[in-house]
Amino acid sequence: MMETEDKNVIHDAIAEEVRKKLRHQYREIKLNPSGQRLHEFNGQYPDLILSEQGMVLVLVEIETENSITPDKINIWKGLAGSGPRLY
Repeated sequence: MMETEDKNVIHDAIAEEVRKKLRHQYREIKLNPSGQRLHEFNGQYPDLILSEQGMVLVLVEIETENSITPDKINIWKGLAGSGPRLY
């Protein structure tokens, strides 16, 4: 369990760093930390949702070396087909 928690800490630190870097480009940035479903977009919970005046422009999914799995393909497909750019 400690290994999973360590991976989540790394993932969340990267997501927070991306949020900080993009905060001047997007007025609204919603963050879904590891294992939390706080902000939904079309039934999906990407790591970051970047918006401007209520319009979602970009979805960001953070992956680390250990988080890339075959199961992620369906998540990426769902996000990629939802409209906004996916990074």
